[in-house]
Amino acid sequence: MAKANAEDTAERVDHLQGMILAGEPNTACLTYARQSWGVSRSQGYRLLKRAWRQIHDDIEGPDLDRQQRWLAADNSLYIIKGFLKNP
Repeated sequence: MAKANAEDTAERVDHLQGMILAGEPNTACLTYARQSWGVSRSQGYRLLKRAWRQIHDDIEGPDLDRQQRWLAADNSLYIIKGFLKNP
């Protein structure tokens, strides 16, 4: 099979990211990649690693430091707690 270009690789990573976020285990994602795209086991793991990195980057955000994330999470919990007390 021909080598995937950057656009194909990005689409594959996005697809694996969707599978991960849908609750599929890594083994199912790897099996899908190997059967659907004909990639080797090691290339499948590289794609999975990129998908997990993409998820991590989406959650962490490039501009937020640890304290800002903590304050945002604490504020969210405060709002939810208030909402649950007064629906």
